[in-house]
Amino acid sequence: MKFFKSQQEKEMERRMQVRQGRRKVERHIKTQKKQVQRYWDLAKRAYSLSNRDMLLKLANLISKTRQDIKRWEERLLYFDMIEAMRDQALAGAEFAKAFQAMSETILESADPAMLNNIQIELEKSMMVADELEDRLEDFQSSMDDMLDATSSEDKAELSEILRIIQSEAEKEPQEELDPEIQALEKQIEDLLGK
Repeated sequence: MKFFKSQQEKEMERRMQVRQGRRKVERHIKTQKKQVQRYWDLAKRAYSLSNRDMLLKLANLISKTRQDIKRWEERLLYFDMIEAMRDQALAGAEFAKAFQAMSETILESADPAMLNNIQIELEKSMMVADELEDRLEDFQSSMDDMLDATSSEDKAELSEILRIIQSEAEKEPQEELDPEIQALEKQIEDLLGK
């Protein structure tokens, strides 16, 4: 059993965790979109049954589920931006390492003035890598603040949902009664008509 993992193994594990997490979020979004459609169909049914309380509850669920979808899609976007910034920071760090290796090679055969310039350039490269990392952390905290801020229920969206459900429900043909029930109704009407 291996007690110590190499940096490459740790990085591979982190990348696998990232991919797994991303897939779970994408599945959650897909499931929530299906749920919105299910709530929508139920809301139209509630409207056709004139059940206003159930209609309002379902419209509220539609609104909240849409907000959840939007929040998770924003998180995925944020995740993609962080990943791109991480790649930039890694590239900067790799450049700094390459520059350091080059400076060590030159160190062996260079004069003191040239060594000083190399040292200055190396320090600049390291500062750039540090600055990228700081920007990444600042960006991450600002995005966290933005994503954590939840808005109050949007009444305009809720009324729009209700309006569309009503419109769609009124356009759908009403379900016909069972043929046996229709026959019984006709018999009752005939008896009452006599």
